[in-house]
Amino acid sequence: MAQALLEVKAGRLSLRQADQQFGVPKFSLSDRVSGRVSSDCVYGQRTLLTPEDEDSLVGYCLYSASHGFPLTKPQVLAHTLAIYNLRHRKAQRTVLG
Repeated sequence: MAQALLEVKAGRLSLRQADQQFGVPKFSLSDRVSGRVSSDCVYGQRTLLTPEDEDSLVGYCLYSASHGFPLTKPQVLAHTLAIYNLRHRKAQRTVLG
C-alpha cells in the first residue's frame, strides 16, 4: 500500500495501474491520495494476543494435534480468551479486617 501510494503521488502510476501492479484496491488508494483517509490508517480490530502469546497458542494447538487431540474452533477460542484474561486481569484487592 505504501509503495503504491508513493508511486501514485509521484505521478509515475495512475490509480488503475497501481491497483493492477500492487494489488491494492483502487478506491482505498484513491481515499488515501485525496486525503479522505489518513495514509497510515489501518482497518480492522486490534489483535487480542501479543505475537508471543499467539506463537504459544499455535505451539499448544500443534502439540495437542500431534498427540491425537486436535482442538476444535470453540476450544481454540476458549484458550485465546483464557490467555487474554490472564494478561489483562487487574490485580485483585483483598480487604483485611
